[in-house]
Amino acid sequence: MTYRVQWQMVGRSGQPLVTGCLGEGISAYSDAVAAVAEFLRSYPDVCRCPAESYWIARRSIDADLAVWVWIERHRIEETTE
Repeated sequence: MTYRVQWQMVGRSGQPLVTGCLGEGISAYSDAVAAVAEFLRSYPDVCRCPAESYWIARRSIDADLAVWVWIERHRIEETTE
């Protein structure tokens, strides 16, 4: 199983603006969390939504833009030949 760390910039209304990936094929969940922590370090306003399993970060509490960051789990497909 591998992990991918995704992010999405959203406007105040929750409208998606742009999406990206911080890392793919991360083998350990702890490494994926470390990638999230490193990315969020520059944001002073960060909160976690445990029910939905994502982080929300803003440059300030009054900012119009926010970044949502989450970790996706992927199973490695085995091929038989």
